[in-house]
Amino acid sequence: MKFFKYSFKALKRNYLKLSIMTIICICSSVIGLLIPIISGTFINNLIINPSMEVIINFCKIMIIASIIDFIFKYLISILHIKIQVSASFFLNFKILKKLQHANLLKLQEHESSYFNQRINNDVNAIIMYIINLIKDVIINSIALIFSMLFLINIDYRISLIFILVILFYIIFYKFLRKRIQVIKNKVLENRAKYYARLQDQILYAKFIKIYNFGNRLASYLKKEYENLKRILIIDQKYTYFLSFGEQSAMLVIQLIIYIIGGLKVLSGDLSIGMFTVVSQYFYKIISSIKFFSSLYQQYLSTFVSYSRLIEIENLETDSKGEIVLDDIESIEMKNISFGYENEKVIKNFSLLMNKGEIYVFLGENGSGKTTLINLLIGLYTNYTGEIKYNSINQDKINLYKTRERCFGVISQAPLLFNGTVKDNLMIDKDISWANLEQYLLKFNLITKEENINNFLDKNINELTTRMSGGEGQKINIIRELLRNRSILVLDEPTSSLDYASKELLKKMITRIKDDHIIILISHDREFLEGLQSKKIYVKNRSI
Repeated sequence: MKFFKYSFKALKRNYLKLSIMTIICICSSVIGLLIPIISGTFINNLIINPSMEVIINFCKIMIIASIIDFIFKYLISILHIKIQVSASFFLNFKILKKLQHANLLKLQEHESSYFNQRINNDVNAIIMYIINLIKDVIINSIALIFSMLFLINIDYRISLIFILVILFYIIFYKFLRKRIQVIKNKVLENRAKYYARLQDQILYAKFIKIYNFGNRLASYLKKEYENLKRILIIDQKYTYFLSFGEQSAMLVIQLIIYIIGGLKVLSGDLSIGMFTVVSQYFYKIISSIKFFSSLYQQYLSTFVSYSRLIEIENLETDSKGEIVLDDIESIEMKNISFGYENEKVIKNFSLLMNKGEIYVFLGENGSGKTTLINLLIGLYTNYTGEIKYNSINQDKINLYKTRERCFGVISQAPLLFNGTVKDNLMIDKDISWANLEQYLLKFNLITKEENINNFLDKNINELTTRMSGGEGQKINIIRELLRNRSILVLDEPTSSLDYASKELLKKMITRIKDDHIIILISHDREFLEGLQSKKIYVKNRSI
């Protein structure tokens, strides 16, 4: 199976646990198979020698067997959860690492919650299927083979019945396989979309309150709910149809075996005790057949999950150049054109930028200024034309490592992650503590009397609801000033700043410009006034 190979590394890390679990499963199966024989022997002994001693001995054996079986099943469950958590995390982490290198435009086609739900659900589906397959196939195979051999030994005609049933299952599932696979795929896709809309109800709580937008978001949620409900009903109909087919086949087998067994009891060829053993082994066979039949249904669902994960992993990725730059002296954009689907956003744009200058991009909203920034720093790579750093084509450069070493970005919405202020400020571990304290004082984030750690230990969540927008903006600014990269990109950096902080930022970028390429987008005329810069007017999506 393809998804066995796909998840091999995740499971290989748990090889010892899997091996131990397999051995315990075999032992547990043996216990389960001995209990019917013990019960049947007890009934025969009780008929032959009806005494309290027979009952007590039976109870002792059953208690010991049950305790051993309980211990085995407990160990299996603990090993199962350890393997599942470890393997799922490994596979989740592997996929998310690949997703980080996926084309940003492709990622922006869906909400982050959609990808989270989809990846987590599909990874767990694959890992749980494989673990259950290893565990339950062993238990059910042993039970099925031993029970069938026992019943065939009673009467060979029983084997013919089971062969007919197996052929029935193969034909039955082959007929419905493709349709079930399509439905399972739609269930998973609609469920991911539904949960993404469900998360919106909390994620955009502030937006809902300000714009009284709850009913509109609720309508989006209801639409996804109706889609999910419709496909779940269809899925349930197919599931019931399959279940009805299984139960009908099982009923026929059950009646035939009871007739054969009953006739043998009447003829004296089978004791009452052995007839109970036959009954119990019959149910074990039925249970095993149901397991193997459901295994195919699970396989179809799991294969859908595997296909969806492969689809994510095959998303278009950024360029994979090998050259890593530690400093950038110049950026050249030559005849750049770029668009979203069929709409051109940038047309034949050319520009040369050198260290020691401040470049201000001006233009109306929607003219393509922010898109140009994303192209400059390599977030969008599916353009035509050339972008060069130090006269080296962008596609030959390792953009991830080069961005880390050469770019600092200050955006209108502060780029902060969940964690403390300190975590966000100290992305680089070797920053100057003295400089950090000075910046915090200058931007009025702390006072001289205040303990700096009280501020640094503040928590930040995804939407920075634990601090004001101005504080988040200042943290973003201070972080990039401390990192001191050769290219500083500022996209509407003053939107949440007070007058004093704007003036301070202006002084700082003026002071450092000789050693940097500074790229600025701003509509703040007051901030731009007196700033020595080269202005680039972006109009009608061109320079």
